[in-house]
Amino acid sequence: MRYVCLDTHILIWAMNENPTEAQNIMVSKAKRFIEWLADDKDIRILLPVNVVAEFLCFIPYEQHNKIMSVFNESFIIAPFDVAAASCLAKIYHQKKNDGTIEQMRQDGVQRKAITFDCQIVSIALTHNATVIYSHDKDLSKYFRDYIQVEEMPEMPR
Repeated sequence: MRYVCLDTHILIWAMNENPTEAQNIMVSKAKRFIEWLADDKDIRILLPVNVVAEFLCFIPYEQHNKIMSVFNESFIIAPFDVAAASCLAKIYHQKKNDGTIEQMRQDGVQRKAITFDCQIVSIALTHNATVIYSHDKDLSKYFRDYIQVEEMPEMPR
């Protein structure tokens, strides 16, 4: 069994029912990608709870129960628990000590984005994910030494 983790953008595209013309390519790519993952019986899709929370911020509150029903049926919602909190602290201290946190700030990455990305990485690691699929260049740039971070691949139609 292999666990893969998804970041928010992929969910936003995959669940978009009314994409603009500019969004069409990413929406269809995300839908094909998630279908491909779901069809593989050896893969489980992990959604960190903070990714779910961020996604729900884009959805009218009245639709949350419906969305959560789909998520609970299709994905593993991974909590930010004590193990993930400890992992986050370890990653944060290592990144602070090696100068990465300061570099991120100099590059314009906001503190809340640093924390959010650390949460995603720590949740993925503590739930045995082997890869995070993300459209976030900062996640890949600054955290690839902990876990593989990739753009979602092109899937055949």
